[in-house]
Amino acid sequence: MNDNLISPKSAFERLELNDGTIFLDVRSVLEFEKGHVPGAVNIPIMDYSVEGERLEPNTSFLQVCNGRFSSDTPLIVGCAAGARSLRAAHALESARFTNVVNMVGGFSGKRNALGEFEQLGWVQEELPVSHDPSDGESYASILAQSIR
Repeated sequence: MNDNLISPKSAFERLELNDGTIFLDVRSVLEFEKGHVPGAVNIPIMDYSVEGERLEPNTSFLQVCNGRFSSDTPLIVGCAAGARSLRAAHALESARFTNVVNMVGGFSGKRNALGEFEQLGWVQEELPVSHDPSDGESYASILAQSIR
């Protein structure tokens, strides 16, 4: 990945242009349901195990992305703090997606070992947050569409 990074504020500005850019939220379904970027599409790169005890890789991540987006769709990839979204952005680029940027700081901000913010996230920048499950695309709705 060629350091294709974007700040939360710049991501917001880009999404406001309505130029076809999609915010791809790769957090778990539960995290997405607790609040997300308005209009975001949720495809978790990791999700909670059946027991709900730990995050496990979503082995269908690339398959679902390939079914939902064209390879040149402009994607801003975000997670909670930036680590999962970086992994997802690398995976997407390896799968020949050509217009991918990673949002640094994620939705909740990146903290150091002392709990201090190293990078402000979407929430800390006081950008709009949706708690409406119909605002955006849930992972369940994407999977339901792919079954049709």
